[in-house]
This record gives sequence, C-alpha cells and structure tokens, in this order.
Amino acid sequence: MEPVASVEVSLSTGFVDVGQTLSLFATAKDAAGNVISGRTITWSSSDGSVATVSGAGVVTGVDLGVATIMAACEGKSGTAAITVTPDLGNGFGPEEFAPISAGTFQMGATNGDPHEQPVHTVNITQSFYLQKTEVTQEQWRAVMGNDPSTFKFCGDTCPVEHVNWTDIQDFLTTLNLQDPGKDYRLPTEAEWEYAARAGTTGDYGGTGVVDDMGWHGDNSGSTPHPVAEKQPNAWGLYDMHGNVWEWVQDWYSETYYAVSPADDPPGPATGINRVLRGGGWESLWMGTLRSANRAGYLPSERLYDSGFRLVRNPPGL
Repeated sequence: MEPVASVEVSLSTGFVDVGQTLSLFATAKDAAGNVISGRTITWSSSDGSVATVSGAGVVTGVDLGVATIMAACEGKSGTAAITVTPDLGNGFGPEEFAPISAGTFQMGATNGDPHEQPVHTVNITQSFYLQKTEVTQEQWRAVMGNDPSTFKFCGDTCPVEHVNWTDIQDFLTTLNLQDPGKDYRLPTEAEWEYAARAGTTGDYGGTGVVDDMGWHGDNSGSTPHPVAEKQPNAWGLYDMHGNVWEWVQDWYSETYYAVSPADDPPGPATGINRVLRGGGWESLWMGTLRSANRAGYLPSERLYDSGFRLVRNPPGL
C-alpha cells in the first residue's frame, strides 16, 4: 500500500460567520503528489470554543477568533486557519448596497450658503457601492458590542446615532478586521452628494418632495425613525434627506469648492472640522436637507441626530 506523504486542505485560510458553516475538503497524496483515494481523514479543531469541525470537514463558527482546523491521515496532516467573524445581520451583504456608476454632476448650489459655491463640475471616475440605508443600531452592536445611541428605544432598525467621526473610524477598523476584503469606509463628500442627487439637479433627489423621502423636524415627532420607511431616491438609497445627519470622510473648509479638483475630489488635506450631510430628524429648516447642504463639526463631537452609511468594494473584488 502506497504510504501517505502529505495531506492538502482545500483552503489554507478562510472565514466563517458565527453560527454559519464552511465546508473544507482534504486530499491524501503520495510522495510524487498523486492523489491516494480510500484513506480515512480525521478532522480536528485547535479551539472548539471558536470553531468546531465535523467528521466530514464542515466547520461551524462558534465565537469570534481564529482556530486551526487540521485534517490528518496516517501520521500526516494539513491545516486551515479559519477566522470566525460576526454575523453582521441585515445591511452588510452586497444586496444591501446600491451600485453607483461613475459619472459627472454639478456639485454645490447657488441658492444656499456661500460655502456651497462656486457650483463646479465633479467627475466621479470610479463606480462604488453605497449602503442603501444608514447604519442601524443592530449593525453597530454586532460589530462593536455596544449601542451608543440616545434613542435606543427606537429599536434595532433605527439608525445608530450619538457617534462622532472618530468613533466611526474605530468601527471601520473593527469591521474591516471582522469582515476583510470589503474595504468598508465613509463616502467622500463628493460621492455623497452625487449619490443623494441620483441624477437630479434640484434641491432634493428622488421625487423632489422632501416629505416623501425623509424625516425632519416637521414630521418626525422629535425622534429618529427606522431606516427605509420613506421612499428611496432613483438609485435605491433611503434617508439621504433627514432621519440622521451623516458623517462623510472629508475635512470641512468653507472655501474648498473654489480649489476642488474636478476628478474625485478628496476634500482638504487638513482641517479642524469634518463634514456632515443630509440633515436630520430635528431639522426645522428644510434647506438643511438639500442635496447640496453641508455642515462642519469637530470629529470628536457626538450629536444625537448624526450617524453614517458605508461604502464598500463591489462584490467579487
């Protein structure tokens, strides 16, 4: 009988969510690298509190962490390092992100504040995927293990709020470690306005009627609301006007539009404040909900009407 010289596992590294399964396969080979059939493979896990494995090589995620899954046969073995990631729930699967195609639009407005001028041409040269809704309290809790929201009673599907820009960076770092390869981030200010307009040129995207699309000071009852209760815009994005203000990536500058590059403007290199967009449930002046409206706050400032939404890589990258 040809002796087993090595065992190869189908993956050297892999990822599985808590409570989900991942199937591994193992192959016994001889010294020449030929597959040997009919041999018994024994599976084991280095840490059953993180991941278990069945006799057929089916791995089940138990808790966050990394476990080494071993396939052994006649004194030889192969391994796979399996990272168990959180079950992130509704909102982080590719179906919960809207594909935003590259394109050109006019950024800014002549009927707003001076820092919205000059109106200028912006070219979004790369397509991106933008979360259809604001990040919810449930999603934040799944990643960070806590809920900083002031309006916890609003429920799991309400937007997380009372988070500052720096808190969000911690969230992104944690999420990208837990769910690698997606490169989750905040949208740039230009990406946000491009997506909010969704091909429109007026004050509001979608129907153009702000009550159809957003919660604000006149219709919210002085509280945020579950995401996606109002109509989406033409690109399938909910609550771009109202519910909670949304942090974006950029530093804020009153004069940036005068010097902004046309292609994929990244915002100022430095600053004191970061940009918030979209208005919120407490906004009484409808002008704050306009697609072009912008505000700047300290990145350390936690507001009970501010949250965010995510950008991620397109599926398959």
